[in-house]
Amino acid sequence: MTEPRDPFLERLAESLADGETPDWGAVRVSSPAEAARVEALRILDRLAASHREARIGLTRSRLAELDRASVTERVSALEFVPPMFTWGFLRVLDRIGEGSFGEVYRAYDPTLHREVALKLRRLPAEQAGVPNVAATMDVRARHWLEEARRLASVRHPHVLTVFGAAVHDGRAGLWTELVRGETLEQRLARTGPLAPREIAAIGADLCAALAAVHAAGLVHGDVKPSNVMLEPGGAADPRERVVLMDFGAAHEISQRERAAAMTAGTPLVMAPELLEGVEASVSSDVYAAGAVLHRLATGAWPVEAASLDELRARHRAGARAPRAGARPGLPVALARAIDRALAPRPADRFASATEFRAALMRLAAPARGWRQRALAAGSAIALVAALAALWFAQRSPSNDSLAPRSALPPVAGPAPVMPGPVLTGTMPDEFFASCMAAAGDVNGDGYGDVVVGSLGYSGEFLQQGRLTVLRGSASGLATSPSWEFRGVQREEGLGAFVAGAGDVDGDGFDDVLGLSRWVRPGGTALAGRLYLFRGSPAGPEPAPAWVFEGGRDGGWLGNGIAFAGDVNGDGFDDVLVGCTSCGREHELEGNLSLFLGSARGLASEPARVWWGGGPDANLGWRAARIGDVNADGYDDVLLGAPHWSGRLGREGRVQVDYGGPGGPDGIADWTDVGDQRDAALGWSLGGGGDLNGDGIADFVAAQTSWSGRFIGQGRVLVYLGSRRGPVRLAGWHIAGYRAGSAEGTGAVGIARDLDGDGRDEVFTATPSHSTAVDSLRVGVLTVGALDAIGRRGRIVWREVGSLPNTPIGWWAASAGDVNGDGLGDFLLNQPNYRSNADRRGRLFTWYGRRASPRPR
Repeated sequence: MTEPRDPFLERLAESLADGETPDWGAVRVSSPAEAARVEALRILDRLAASHREARIGLTRSRLAELDRASVTERVSALEFVPPMFTWGFLRVLDRIGEGSFGEVYRAYDPTLHREVALKLRRLPAEQAGVPNVAATMDVRARHWLEEARRLASVRHPHVLTVFGAAVHDGRAGLWTELVRGETLEQRLARTGPLAPREIAAIGADLCAALAAVHAAGLVHGDVKPSNVMLEPGGAADPRERVVLMDFGAAHEISQRERAAAMTAGTPLVMAPELLEGVEASVSSDVYAAGAVLHRLATGAWPVEAASLDELRARHRAGARAPRAGARPGLPVALARAIDRALAPRPADRFASATEFRAALMRLAAPARGWRQRALAAGSAIALVAALAALWFAQRSPSNDSLAPRSALPPVAGPAPVMPGPVLTGTMPDEFFASCMAAAGDVNGDGYGDVVVGSLGYSGEFLQQGRLTVLRGSASGLATSPSWEFRGVQREEGLGAFVAGAGDVDGDGFDDVLGLSRWVRPGGTALAGRLYLFRGSPAGPEPAPAWVFEGGRDGGWLGNGIAFAGDVNGDGFDDVLVGCTSCGREHELEGNLSLFLGSARGLASEPARVWWGGGPDANLGWRAARIGDVNADGYDDVLLGAPHWSGRLGREGRVQVDYGGPGGPDGIADWTDVGDQRDAALGWSLGGGGDLNGDGIADFVAAQTSWSGRFIGQGRVLVYLGSRRGPVRLAGWHIAGYRAGSAEGTGAVGIARDLDGDGRDEVFTATPSHSTAVDSLRVGVLTVGALDAIGRRGRIVWREVGSLPNTPIGWWAASAGDVNGDGLGDFLLNQPNYRSNADRRGRLFTWYGRRASPRPR
């Protein structure tokens, strides 16, 4: 005989079983028998509550003791802590949160001996005569479980790790890693609005997490400060970890719940279309991320309202807070990025979280590791021999016998760029664009700018040389300079080398470097002179803020100059200066000097000097910014000595010295040595980007005399950063197309993401490339990209010169983002280009182009 069922009493009993206390004052009974049953349940509730309180008090006291122990000791002891209750195989220890969905508990997993967070959601009670199919009868619960299971497939350092999802004891649940720390909302309440670079760094991590979630086919739907945790670092990695939490909550919120949630802030981060009933999307997540950053910057929401109806009405009326005016001193570039993410129309926002992240990475503090302001990615330095060739070698045809014509390797798909303006020098023998580089944002308008050197320019003095800046804008790169500085003496050759310097004084404006090659102090030996110009709202200042002359240790300055990033984490960018002909213990061993930035500007003396360590090693032949290749939070220094001799002889080597609180210690932490005699590993260097999208900086190095299929064809090697340090990519490199082509002699580097796929590209420029037997050199630019898992590469773009003996590719560089579309742009030179039979020089520009149509 089946016992009669009473749904009312069953709900009361279920509440008691779950540890919840009913509102006994609101209970109404209809008979003496029912009153007796309710009273019995009430007595049981009092007894159970007493036992629960005693157990919880004991458990919490023991947990507080264990929290002070090491992780290993704590996890080992948790097995013996009495649980509040068990759910499946998990031992539930303490309740740490609750919401409309249910509760969140701290639990212990005895199968794997680890702490977890357990989120439990109540499912509908079993109905009389109907089987309890709790996992399927509630649509929202089913969606919640399905999404949790899909999220479990996402593995990303900034995404909450989900271990599993199931239904036990009438409750749906999922268990995840237990994240300690505070939410962004708690941080904001404790400290007030955050520093701009910290906002950009946190935003870059948040966008990286969203990109991983979107790649798995998921939409978060409820990105807000209280759903983002900041987990303190440990001894092995002291940096805070940004963790995106609580997935799918927005999909469950009814209109009534949204109204109630106004104080929690959820509607205030919602994109306007969500308030009109449109389904959550990638674009709405981008909007929410922008709203989070707006709140971190200003302490306020983008659009404030007291009710959901008022908020909807304000959005319909076009109400928006001005980003730049909401907080004095907020960098224009950061304000512009937030403003774009908060555009009312989805089509006007960043196309993806990856694109938003790319914009933020340029603004993030280098001291937060891989988040680089990729303003000088891939700026490579031309050689002394190459510069001499610019002046002399082109006067007579080459008699070199080159390899027979053969088909070049195929290019995968359409080029990731579209042509921009082609600029030509203004006078004979100007050698316009003898060197060029991304300058960063020199005037704070949010667009990348470009610095161009013209070492043969003549004005007041013959061949004094000139530096110019071409500004970026929404319409692209300017075709005429907004700033110039000319050499101050005859045959100074200013513009032989140029580079972005980052922001060495922390004023929010990027600075630029320019080298004069032929300076002879006091009429003595060649020494060189390096200038630094500070950025300002009007662009670079008219006079240099820092000047450094060579001549020390018997060598020229500037065979390699580069922006180093922030190698000591003080918030100021630093600069590298190479002197490949300097000698200390060995003749021509070369050195590389590190000059630190500060609030007063660049130091007058180097903080660190590395030496080649052998005769003719030529350390400092090239310099390049590589970023943080071991994810320890500090930018690192790459050293290249192409003629260093080890076991084979002049095989060359590249080394990395890791940054730290005191800067690099002067001792190489990682080394790779050439595998062939006279192979010249380290002739060209480049970095400052992320080729495989793992958030850790990578770099490239040319081995220009390497022989493979052809003798002396050269190749460019890829090194991927990791927490263990750089690792050479096995199985793929870019090799020269002909015998003697010496791949990478012009420039190698990493170009900022050209096609918007979230991964940067590797490039190599080779002026000695020729297309056929007895033809003169025309030069070639080759651009490659790694696949989605970062194991193999392919050629995605190639440019081959068309003018014999007037090669392209003496220099190539990433331009940063000059038109503000979130994509990288690119520069390539032809400095001895003849116009009207004279060598004026020419600069090619390209704008990034998306690989696929912009998603809606």
